[in-house]
Amino acid sequence: MIRNLRILLPLSVVLVAGAFWVGRASAPGRDEKPQAAQASVDSNDAKSASASLIAHGAAVAGVSQGVAQPAQAQPLPPPGTPVAAMHDELAARARAGDVQAACRLGTELARCRSEQRLGATTNFLKKSMAAHASNVSDASIDVLATLQNKAEDAGALCDGVTEQQMAEAIEFQRRAAERGDARMRLWYATYPALDKEFFLRDFDEWQRYREVALHYMQQALEAGVPEAPAVLAQVHEPSNGMFSPTQTPLRMPDSHLYFVYGELASMLSPSEADKTLTLPEGAVDLTPKPGPDIDMAQVRAEAERLRQKWYSGYAPTAADPARGLAQNDPQSICGQ
Repeated sequence: MIRNLRILLPLSVVLVAGAFWVGRASAPGRDEKPQAAQASVDSNDAKSASASLIAHGAAVAGVSQGVAQPAQAQPLPPPGTPVAAMHDELAARARAGDVQAACRLGTELARCRSEQRLGATTNFLKKSMAAHASNVSDASIDVLATLQNKAEDAGALCDGVTEQQMAEAIEFQRRAAERGDARMRLWYATYPALDKEFFLRDFDEWQRYREVALHYMQQALEAGVPEAPAVLAQVHEPSNGMFSPTQTPLRMPDSHLYFVYGELASMLSPSEADKTLTLPEGAVDLTPKPGPDIDMAQVRAEAERLRQKWYSGYAPTAADPARGLAQNDPQSICGQ
């Protein structure tokens, strides 16, 4: 059912988690995560996705329930334009209120930021595999090849982008979310370009994020954005005291809501839900399983109510609807 929610993660995170068994390295924990109050569950409607917390977040942040309509903007640089070449123009336009410029620059800088970390991961895996050459499997080699291919693809687009410019990714993400549509808001709430290990570096931005993240996720759910249920399932993933690669920055562990939203996500993408996740030998499956306190018949009924309420006109798709969010894809997030 919801065992494949981990596919929503950026490939770099998934492969780093896989490196635990490949390179005998421990996946890094999160020193600090934004916290929110625990939601109670209304069995009739799953509390309309933690509605009391949503209302609180909206009041604190002063965020309108409506979605801003961007004004007609100038044409954007064509896809494939090097980020360094368009940075200054798009940054000026974004700061002047151009939503599409903010979204495009935010996605591109976030992608460069991710690929920079991917390069570090690739180098780490190379050294680890060299140190344990006798135990390197074909799967390990495939992981490394995938990382190297992604790094090469990003190189041409990200060459010349400075550390300072990459640090601006969160600013343009936030600007796009504040003035853009529900999908842009969900992207910001799910994959903020913030430092999760050394959170004090981005303390002010984390504070802004905490005030609106859950509200943005709820807006996306109510707008029928197909990625929203799987994201909310990740938010409510139960904690087992171990690092899980599916954890999101916003953490509100709640087993019941986790299974409700996971079931809803499966309804929207049944072919993804039916796939069997094959774990490498020695890997630990951290996917939560329903315990005796979870009534799966009730879970399915609540998921169906939410589907009829917010997704009645949505046709289930064979594709993974959230892959574009995870990959900071301008086409998927910004419609460009």
